[in-house]
Amino acid sequence: MTEPAESCEELETPIVAVLAEDDLVTVVWPQYCEHPETGETYTSTWFDMWRIVDGRADEHWDPALRQTETGCSPGGPPAG
Repeated sequence: MTEPAESCEELETPIVAVLAEDDLVTVVWPQYCEHPETGETYTSTWFDMWRIVDGRADEHWDPALRQTETGCSPGGPPAG
């Protein structure tokens, strides 16, 4: 088992919300996506959710989409 890091790098993705209830924690952030037909950029909101057990992440859920399929990038306009 790996030891927890003493610190982490600076967070660069803007966070919209952090929600916690019982053993579930959800982090919400903006996604900037390129429309596949028009090329216009639009904003969506995505999430990661964890179930915490004994202070550790035990389960994880997210949208699980490929960036190349959605044209989206976390926290900033699409690359390119």
